[in-house]
Amino acid sequence: MADLPGKAHTGFTSGAQAPHASDRSQPCDLAAYRRPRIVPEHSVALQLNLLLSALSGGGRTTRHGDLIVVTMPASAFATTAQEFQQVQTWARARASLGNSHRDREAFVGRFQTVLARSGSGIATRGSRPVLARLLAGLSQAGMQPGEWSVPHDIHESMEVKRRPRKVDPADAPRTEADAGAVDSEPADPP
Repeated sequence: MADLPGKAHTGFTSGAQAPHASDRSQPCDLAAYRRPRIVPEHSVALQLNLLLSALSGGGRTTRHGDLIVVTMPASAFATTAQEFQQVQTWARARASLGNSHRDREAFVGRFQTVLARSGSGIATRGSRPVLARLLAGLSQAGMQPGEWSVPHDIHESMEVKRRPRKVDPADAPRTEADAGAVDSEPADPP
């Protein structure tokens, strides 16, 4: 935009020029020359989500291969990277409950497999083979297994062995030999 003689360049991007101080013939109305405030049509205030609230106050996550170590104020736990990704997505989509302690409880409560740090107030839970893999990953990362709340029977199989079912002879499936014996019996006359 070219500077016009006698008019000061005000930096306005619109075609209108603000009146110059020496031009007293018209009243000065600068409100007409103000830039309009640009507000998005769907303006939304930034809302604290559950993940940010749960990790607030010094919380962090650290990835060690296929496991994630989540450290929150006064507690820590390890979980699989895949499960953390799912819970993280869930927590980002939820609004904060308004209390960071309740947010942490809700966040940790969504995990199915948790290897908790000793004294953190979180209970270790999950399947034994996955917990054993987490423990092996922590050992590879240089963390001591004694720091974690590891079940004493982690390497034992927890499969339930069922007793064989007793079969009632009346409910037993018939074989071809049984079917032939039944057919060879004389039928009752009509």
